[in-house]
Amino acid sequence: MKKQKLYIALYEQLKNQIIEGQYQTQDKFPSKRQLSEHLSLSHTTIEHAYQLLLDEGFIYSKPRSGYYVSDIQSLPVINVNSSSIETEANPIDTNQYKYAFNLAEIDAEYFPLNLFRKFAKEAFEDNELALLEKGDIQGELNLRQQIAHYLFNSRGVSCHPNQIIIGSSTEQLLNMITDILKTSSFIIEKPSYPPIKHVLDKNNHNYIQATVEKDGINMTDVLNSNNDIVYITPSHQFPTGYVMNLKKRTQLIKWAHQKHSRYIIEDDYDSEFRYYGKPIPALQSLDKKDKVIYISTFSKSLYPSCRIAYIVLPQTLLQSYLSMPYKESN
Repeated sequence: MKKQKLYIALYEQLKNQIIEGQYQTQDKFPSKRQLSEHLSLSHTTIEHAYQLLLDEGFIYSKPRSGYYVSDIQSLPVINVNSSSIETEANPIDTNQYKYAFNLAEIDAEYFPLNLFRKFAKEAFEDNELALLEKGDIQGELNLRQQIAHYLFNSRGVSCHPNQIIIGSSTEQLLNMITDILKTSSFIIEKPSYPPIKHVLDKNNHNYIQATVEKDGINMTDVLNSNNDIVYITPSHQFPTGYVMNLKKRTQLIKWAHQKHSRYIIEDDYDSEFRYYGKPIPALQSLDKKDKVIYISTFSKSLYPSCRIAYIVLPQTLLQSYLSMPYKESN
């Protein structure tokens, strides 16, 4: 059997990637030099493959700019329909909506991309060789220091960088917290943020639900319970949007101070976003006895795919975290 020439094989592979939608119309194609270095192929092999793609109209060249993907819908030799690019399980919604009530997305139209690109470039101007190493189990120290400054200035949260633990999501960190508090029983809001219920159910933790009122969680439900951990979203309750008033915040802090085993998990998601006025200070800022576990994420303030969440652990629980046998895999 005659062996297929390298440039033909490369041409077929690139053509199929374009047809399958891995490259979109007007996408810039890799330069011949880039692809040659990436695939460890000769410049001549790349040039022959690109020439075939050019001849058949899959790509086109812009002088002093490079190669770009053609609109393959318009090519007479290809019958491309939506099913050849998108599977039936993931159809494209072509409807236009004025408002979108998506919980885990941002309005990309208003994302300051130029500013983000500028800061990203500045961050990598120096030789940050430490980023190539394994790093600290709690997350990069510089990041934790910046989070500590940010929390103090914007949310009134007072903490040391050593108390901050970086994770990939709120749910991952909630799993870690419930492992630390594995002998505890919980009180959660009703209605509540779905991940906390999922975590507690999965780990077979005992919990009750306390109703949410317009001024926050029903304190009678909390005070009448023997459970010792309260999970709340006081600054922007999920999903009602209610804000817990100062009286209930003070009552909850006093409740936590009454027993050594009691803690409050404050999920401060979306707290930065307000239509008017300054953000309400975090519940943690009222606590003087280290009884609040503060948790938040950058999913909305930056973007969901950055996958950065963090917690501020009270000093009394930090040693329990450090002694966990699997912490290095977090």
